[in-house]
Amino acid sequence: MTASPDTIAVLCSGGINSLGLLEDLAKKYKTIVPLYIVCGFIWEPAERFWLRRFHRQMKKRHNSMGDLIDISFPIKTIYRRGFWATDGGEVPGLYATESAIELPGRNTLLLSTAAVFCQTHGVTDLAIGTLSNSNAADTKPNFLKHFEELTKLGLHRKIKILTPLGNMKKSAVIKKFDDLPWDSTFSCINPQGHNHCGNCFKCGERRRAFEESGKSDPTSYLTAV
Repeated sequence: MTASPDTIAVLCSGGINSLGLLEDLAKKYKTIVPLYIVCGFIWEPAERFWLRRFHRQMKKRHNSMGDLIDISFPIKTIYRRGFWATDGGEVPGLYATESAIELPGRNTLLLSTAAVFCQTHGVTDLAIGTLSNSNAADTKPNFLKHFEELTKLGLHRKIKILTPLGNMKKSAVIKKFDDLPWDSTFSCINPQGHNHCGNCFKCGERRRAFEESGKSDPTSYLTAV
């Protein structure tokens, strides 16, 4: 399939990074292809609910916004039995360390899956919502540079990896795109139904981001701090 320079695939979740990323790219590309990789993490049913919600709003906002595409790539069997992110159990709380929520190789798997999609659908650009304070090894610029070269070797087409938010923190994303429907985003790793639990690591990170941004936090948390 012939590659189109006017199209970009975007790895999405239900969070602040993804909404800001879609807004940024929707003004630069003729066609946006949002991709959600279904891995089997415990928060995905809630996350997909909120992602579909703000995606509908973005489609009304931008003609360039394409349909949301779900790609199933279950990874439960890759992680150890009883791993909190796939099997439940003790979820990292508000004051956990960054390493406690690490999902080893997650971005490598997401990028690999999305790159194959790009190769088979004639897309050469792929974006991910990595922020400046990400500690994951597979989000670092050097890794992404080498990953691009691997796509050229393994897929016979170089897939360009873009990180438009790579120099920003979450609070800066909120400030830059202050008119977006942040109340339709989702950041919790221990959801109760479709609701933010209020006491997991990601809920704490979300609270701090809104506080640092100077913007009112529109999120309804089940547990107040």
